[in-house]
Amino acid sequence: MTTLFLPIRPMLHQAIHVMEGFYGLGSASWNVNRDVDGAPLNDSAKIHEELLSMMEAQEHDTFVVLARLLWELSVRKKESTVWFLRRFAPESSVIFLLCSSARVPLNKVLGADLTEAQFHHLTSAMAWLTHTQLQLCVTPTAEAFTRMLDLASQRQGARNVVCDWVPSVVELRAAQKSGLRVIAPDHPPKAR
Repeated sequence: MTTLFLPIRPMLHQAIHVMEGFYGLGSASWNVNRDVDGAPLNDSAKIHEELLSMMEAQEHDTFVVLARLLWELSVRKKESTVWFLRRFAPESSVIFLLCSSARVPLNKVLGADLTEAQFHHLTSAMAWLTHTQLQLCVTPTAEAFTRMLDLASQRQGARNVVCDWVPSVVELRAAQKSGLRVIAPDHPPKAR
């Protein structure tokens, strides 16, 4: 059976393993036998590429704002929050969240070039996140998102939902109907 809601703690462990791969401390093609809604876990090389694309994306600043809002809700306000993912792998998203929250440049993590202070900031951010009610949920389709909204509210006790994509009108209606506070980008990315 596939895990529908991924607690933040095991995802932090997976993000650490991926970053170890960046430093050559783990296997360069690190992989775990886990599927999320049928999608195999990406290896650290693929996550490295995905993080590069996030860093270079036109909507990079939007990703940073979303990450900081996610931090505000889950860490500072201690509210139960579900982070719905469609665009990026959970490991990439968690690494991006850590860098944004710790204010560590993502290129320092990707280049395996962290200073001692930056490493300390990242590990502090990890420690703060371990004590949150943040969960991740991969929803590749509008139908999956709509189905998971009800579960997030009823079974997980979530108060907030953060999306990594621009929800469709149908998805927005479903979110409003759920009674959850939804935070998401409001404009589709522009073509380069």
